[in-house]
Amino acid sequence: MVAALTAYSKGLSNEAGARGIRVNTVAPGFIETTAAQRLIARLAEKAGTDEGTARQDLMDSLGGVPAV
Repeated sequence: MVAALTAYSKGLSNEAGARGIRVNTVAPGFIETTAAQRLIARLAEKAGTDEGTARQDLMDSLGGVPAV
């Protein structure tokens, strides 16, 4: 998904750049790091849910970005 968004943005910037329009890409998702895993575990424990639900709840709180 990230590669497709990047390719789309490059193509769009090639077309729009000549008119002074900038194109930015925001790739939704969650980067799995040790710190992120600890955060999800703490959120799950606090909410009394499993880690998958805690991850989705976190993404929902950030504007409904889907967890892939």
